[in-house]
Amino acid sequence: STADLSLVSLGSLEKEAQAALEELAREQDKIIARGTEIEDSMQNALGGESEVVVDVWNPWPWTELFDQVASHYELKTADHFEAVFASIDIDGGGTVDKEEIYEALLQAGVDISEEGVETLFNMIDEDGSGEIDKEEWKEAADLYLELKEEENESERARMMNDKSKAQERLRAQ
Repeated sequence: STADLSLVSLGSLEKEAQAALEELAREQDKIIARGTEIEDSMQNALGGESEVVVDVWNPWPWTELFDQVASHYELKTADHFEAVFASIDIDGGGTVDKEEIYEALLQAGVDISEEGVETLFNMIDEDGSGEIDKEEWKEAADLYLELKEEENESERARMMNDKSKAQERLRAQ
């Protein structure tokens, strides 16, 4: 956010890098403001009796995109994601740029616009360098895998609950 960015000295960065970071911070401010609006709307709709907190507000379906990439490349573990990084890094420079990400997404069958690539890229490129390094890639893959595991756990819990309810109905008969 711009508040967080104000705590950091940007003087050592080139003007272009400073401008890019400032733009990212403004975009994050918009996302935070939208999350707050949703919290407030939900709070009002519930009559103020419950507290509503939006922990993460990201309207872009990046997990669906990662699902497609994971399916195409048969990625199931962090090691698999790390291994595919080398194949995405077409020029072998140890980082991937927007064009390399775009090509990998096309190969995976992802229908994505330039704006979509830009959004995804900016989400992963945490330092705003214009390139995604192996550590940034690993962090994105780890987050994706963590979210997928939480999804799987929720699904297993729902299935167990459904099974328990069915068993209770059978016993009641």
